[in-house]
Amino acid sequence: MVNILPFRGLRFNSMKINDISKVIAPPYDIISPQQKQYLRQMHQYNIVHLTLPEEKGVTDKYENAKRILAEWVDSGNLKFDESPCFYLFEEDFTEEGKQKSFTGLVGLLKVEEYGRGRVLRHEMTLSKPKEDRLNLLRSCRANFEFIYTIYNDHEEKITGILKQQKNKPPAIEADANYDSRLKFKFWQINDAGAISDITKFMDEKTLLIADGHHRYETSRLYREESLKNKNTGCSRSHSGFSDIICKDTPEDYVLALFVSSNQEDISIHPTHRVIKFSKMINPEDLLLSLRNILTCKK
Repeated sequence: MVNILPFRGLRFNSMKINDISKVIAPPYDIISPQQKQYLRQMHQYNIVHLTLPEEKGVTDKYENAKRILAEWVDSGNLKFDESPCFYLFEEDFTEEGKQKSFTGLVGLLKVEEYGRGRVLRHEMTLSKPKEDRLNLLRSCRANFEFIYTIYNDHEEKITGILKQQKNKPPAIEADANYDSRLKFKFWQINDAGAISDITKFMDEKTLLIADGHHRYETSRLYREESLKNKNTGCSRSHSGFSDIICKDTPEDYVLALFVSSNQEDISIHPTHRVIKFSKMINPEDLLLSLRNILTCKK
């Protein structure tokens, strides 16, 4: 089964931060050093201070992120929602001159081993990014970004519920200060009937991780590490934030975006990588060998 839960989201407090566009940022792994500095200078509460923290004095960057998170919560600039919710997320974007939009559901996804067949991956992970995200997760015990998953909803059971929720005024509506082509809307889904139906319908789905393999793998490793600590009686100091988010064992879950594949405007691009060869190779020979397993275009 695909086990998902509503949760008490930790969100920017609109009573203190009235321009959400200045505190949001792209995913951590596509932010250049130049853009990182731009985002840091744009607003003292931009999320990049947590997703890509920096060292402060003798404090390493992960402990510094923990300190920043605690300060933001204590000051009320970050605030927990009062009751567990799912969240409806809509993104409008421009691609090749065309206006597009897609909708997704945000919730907690129970982490499982890959071999069980309900959460599928399509790429291998690298050790250095996993170590970085694991250190951040250990320190802060919080997911600052979600993983992006795709599921089939051709019967529109979940899609129908989400369409009804869009009739309500959004809780957040913001442009992306870092990219004028992006606009976001965000709704809380706190109706008990809707939450129950979404949980039930998602139970029968299979998910494909479209983006966030390193974050999912990090959560899996963190869960195993936490379970080992509990079994050996080790205690670990923590901020306590994740214990507020959901009453089950927090380490068993990862923050996830669930996107139905039956939407026209879903756009997922490949990550381009440089391949280094140990010796010179004829490009034509390479294309010829790849045609047996891939569709190749020059």
